[in-house]
Amino acid sequence: MKMKRILVVDDSDGWRKYHKQRLEKFDVELTICECARDAYDKVFENVKTPYDLVITDLQMEEDFSPLYAGEWLVERVKELNSRIPTLLVSATFNIRTIADNINSDYLPKALAINNPEAYDIKIKEYI
Repeated sequence: MKMKRILVVDDSDGWRKYHKQRLEKFDVELTICECARDAYDKVFENVKTPYDLVITDLQMEEDFSPLYAGEWLVERVKELNSRIPTLLVSATFNIRTIADNINSDYLPKALAINNPEAYDIKIKEYI
């Protein structure tokens, strides 16, 4: 069975480290980006060998107003390959509504911090 590939996108160094630490225990190939534009480039470059999961924050660079950067990214990922699952991990208060609107799964950052096992359970749904 081939190694699962996960793309993580967050502008916070602390959160990139959190994702890396949590995901290292799974047998996955991990790519980490700090902005939506770089992440889109990675997805585009790998369109023939797509990621098995894209995990992204919502609030990053502000180039995509009125959308959040992560919202823009998920929409672009779905345009390239609608079968790539996406997971929003964000502190945004309306994360559920946004996730529903863009056909994405979600996990509030507060839950990920306070209950890391919930993060692991969510990841296991995709790998």
